[in-house]
Amino acid sequence: MPESAATPPVLEVRDLVTTFDTDAGRLTAVDGVSFAVGRGRTLGIVGESGCGKSVTALSIMRLLPQPMGRIQGGQVLLDGVDLTQLSPAEMQRIRGDRMGMIFQEPMTALNPVHTIGRQLSEVFLLHRTRDKREALRLSVEMLAKVGIPSPEIRAGEYPHQLSGGMRQRVVIAMALACRPDVVIADEPTTALDVTIQAQILELMQSLQHELGMAIVLITHDLGVIADMCDDVVVMYAGRIAEAGPVQRIFAAPSHPYTRGLLNSIPRLTNPRKQRLNTIEGMVPSLADLPTGCRFQNRCPWRTEICATQPPLIHVDEAHTVACHHTKDLPPPVDESVNAHQARADAAAPQAAVAVPAAAAGSTPAPLLDVQDLCMHFPVKEGIFQRAKHACRAVDGINLTVMPGETIGLVGESGCGKSTLGKCIVRLNHPTAGRLIFEGTDLVPLRQRTLKPHRRHLQMIFQDPVESLNARHTVGDIIAEPLVIHRLGDAAWRHRRVHELLAKVGLPANAAERYPFEFSGGQRQRIGIARAIALEPKLIVCDEPVSALDVSIQSQVLNLLLELQREMGLSYLFIAHNLAVVKHVSDRIAIMYLGRIVEFASADVIYRNPRHPYTRALISAIPQPDPLHRQQRIVLQGDVPSPIHPPSGCTFHTRCPHATDRCRRETPVLRSAGDTGHQVSCHYDL
Repeated sequence: MPESAATPPVLEVRDLVTTFDTDAGRLTAVDGVSFAVGRGRTLGIVGESGCGKSVTALSIMRLLPQPMGRIQGGQVLLDGVDLTQLSPAEMQRIRGDRMGMIFQEPMTALNPVHTIGRQLSEVFLLHRTRDKREALRLSVEMLAKVGIPSPEIRAGEYPHQLSGGMRQRVVIAMALACRPDVVIADEPTTALDVTIQAQILELMQSLQHELGMAIVLITHDLGVIADMCDDVVVMYAGRIAEAGPVQRIFAAPSHPYTRGLLNSIPRLTNPRKQRLNTIEGMVPSLADLPTGCRFQNRCPWRTEICATQPPLIHVDEAHTVACHHTKDLPPPVDESVNAHQARADAAAPQAAVAVPAAAAGSTPAPLLDVQDLCMHFPVKEGIFQRAKHACRAVDGINLTVMPGETIGLVGESGCGKSTLGKCIVRLNHPTAGRLIFEGTDLVPLRQRTLKPHRRHLQMIFQDPVESLNARHTVGDIIAEPLVIHRLGDAAWRHRRVHELLAKVGLPANAAERYPFEFSGGQRQRIGIARAIALEPKLIVCDEPVSALDVSIQSQVLNLLLELQREMGLSYLFIAHNLAVVKHVSDRIAIMYLGRIVEFASADVIYRNPRHPYTRALISAIPQPDPLHRQQRIVLQGDVPSPIHPPSGCTFHTRCPHATDRCRRETPVLRSAGDTGHQVSCHYDL
C-alpha cells in the first residue's frame, strides 16, 4: 500500500470490491484494491484498458452507474470517515467540496446547453454561497486561476465555443473550485495534443503546490506517471499487480506485467525501427477470468503454481508485488518478453527498409513528389451561403517519399496533417499544387483515370471502429478492395482474405465474424489487412496507434515495420507523438498551421531540432524516467484558426523567441546545415 511515512493519508482505500450485475451474471471489476495517498502527494494508477482503473475512481466518488454497479466490500476513508457508509445526501456534500474529479472527455463532462459560468457557479452555489452574483464572481476568478484568457467573456460562452484544452481547464476549475482535499483525475490528458497535455500537467502541478491537495492520477501513459507521481499502483484485471514509490517501480519493476508495460514504450533515445517488446494477448474478460494469477495467460514466466492466487510480497517497506516468481525474475536489464528477438533485430541490417540503391552515381526517383500542395476549404456565410473566407488547411506543402521509406508527419490537431494525407490518396481534391506519384500527376485526374493508381495508394485510419463497416463481416471488409478492382474470382478472394489475416496475425475464422467482436488492436489489424490487400506501394497511416494502449500500440508498430520489410512499402506516418514517429520514420516533417516548419532525418530532428515548435514538441513528451524529468517548454494558447492565420510566421503568436520581424515576414524553408535538414525560421537557434 503506497503511502508516505512522513505524510498521513488523506485518502485510504482498503480492500475495495466493486461488482456489476450484467446479463452474464455478477462481474467483479475491482477485486481487493488497497492504497493510500497523503496531502500534497500524487498517486498514479496505471494499466491497460479494462484493468479497473476508472471503476476504482468512480467507486471512490460513489458515482457508479445504478443499479448495476455496487461496492460489495472494503472501505474508502477520507480523513478516517468511511465514504461507503454515507447516505447519498451526505456524499453529495463531500463531492465537489472535499473531493473533486477531473474526467477524461470534457465535452461529455460539460453540459452543452449551459454557459461555462453557469456550470461553474453551480459548484459554488451548492457548497459556498447562495448569492448567484457572488457565485459568478468566484467562477470568473477560478477561470482566471486555471489560465483561461478573458475569463469574463469565456464565462458567458458554451462548451462548443472553447478548444479542447480550454474545456479541460474548465473541468479542472470545477473540480478545484472549493479547494478540495483530494482530486481524482481520470485520464485528464489522454484526448489532448502533447503540447496541450504539457499545459494541463503544468497547471495541475502548480495548483497542487498552491492548494496542497492530494491527486489520484489515472492514466495508461507511463511517461505521465513518471513525470507527475510520487507513488504508483499498477492494476491488472481488477487487482493490484505492483505498488510502490514511482522511482523504485521504474528502476526495479518486480512484476512481469509492469516490466512488459515499461519495455513496450517507444523512447526517443531508442534506435529507430528496432522491434519493440510486446505483451502478447489482451486483458481477460471479466466474465472469463483465469483462476490464480490473472496475468498468467500472457506471462512469459508462467508455471503451474500460477494457477493459484499469488501472495502479496513486500520487496521493501513501501514496495509490494503480487507474483509467485518475483525472486526468480532476471534483472530488469534482461527483462523483456522478446529480448532475444529485439537484440537480433537491432544487430540485423536495415537495408530492407532503406531506400533502394539506384544505379551507381544516380539518385533514385521519388515514389511520391508533393509540390506546392494547397487544400483550401471555402467558408460560406450569410443567407445566400457565399464563400467569404477560406480555411487554409494545407498551404503550400513540398515533400518527397522514396520507395521503401517512411516519412513521419507531426503536429498538433488542426495543423492539417490528416487533410494532407487525404489529399495524397485523393480523398480530398487539392485546390492547387501537384501530386506526382510514379511520374504521374494525380491532381488533374478524374475518377476513372485515377482508379488504377488507387491500387497503389491506401490509407489506415485512426479509429478502426469508425472506419470498418459494422454490418459487414471481416472477410467482406478485407475483400472489398479486391471486388472493386475486379481481382480474381470468389474462391481466389476467399484464399486471399485468409492469407491477409495470417499476415496481420489474426486467425482464419476471423473472416466470419464482425468488427464489434474484436478488441481495438485487433480491429486495427483488420484495417491494416484491408490496406495491404491490393499490395500498394504507399500507405498513409493516419494516427494508427493513438487510440491504443501502449502494449497494443507496440504490437501494431511491430506489424507495420514487418510488413514494410516484407513488402517494400512506403509510409506517410501521421501522429502527434514524436517518440512514436521517430521510432518508425526515416525522415520527419514537422507541420504547423498548414505548412512544414522543419524537415530532416529522424535522428537529426531529435538530436538537433532547429525550430522553436519542434523543440516544444520534443520537450512536451513525458519520458518514462522519474529520475530525469526534463523541463517542458510550455506553449501558451492553442493553434490559431486556419481561416484567419497570423501574419508573417504563423507560429509567432506562441513562439518564445518571436520578434517584430516574425510578425511581418513569412519565413521560407531553408537549409539548416545538416544534409537534407530544412527549417522555416528567421533565426538560427
